Amino acid sequence: MARPKKRGERYPCGRLKPNQGNEADSAAYRNRKTAASNPRAYGTVQAMMWIHEKITEQQFEAADWYLQECVRYRRAIGSPETPREPRSGVLGYVDAETVEKRVRGQIRRFMRLYENFTNGQKTALNRLEAQFYDVATLPDLRDALTIIHRYRQGRQRKAA
Repeated sequence: MARPKKRGERYPCGRLKPNQGNEADSAAYRNRKTAASNPRAYGTVQAMMWIHEKITEQQFEAADWYLQECVRYRRAIGSPETPREPRSGVLGYVDAETVEKRVRGQIRRFMRLYENFTNGQKTALNRLEAQFYDVATLPDLRDALTIIHRYRQGRQRKAA
């Protein structure tokens, strides 16, 4: 018994024509291509969720931005250069008061954003920060990332 013939368009000789446009036009293919060109995000949990279309592109960008803010916040609360003495930086002399102001500003900005979330959303964001993917918290994560996206849009409008 012969195996069944593959479906699809064929050349006059009977050979199967290559499938045009299905893979290249899909959103997942575009997402994989874009994520691969972003080395900072490639291989992260948020990139994998975006590639597999669990989150939108705006939510992916919001997750990336949120994780950068987390790093800044963690650096601020555990900063070894919390103002005890003036120091010299890349931009020249930076006094203790300026460093203290920046640290307090970063902590305030992060906490202002973080207090907008429900407990479920906070849990989902903490798991994202730990690069842990949990299907149970995906709806909360989507909601939190949408809030972050709107927050970023509001900040960009104020800056313009």
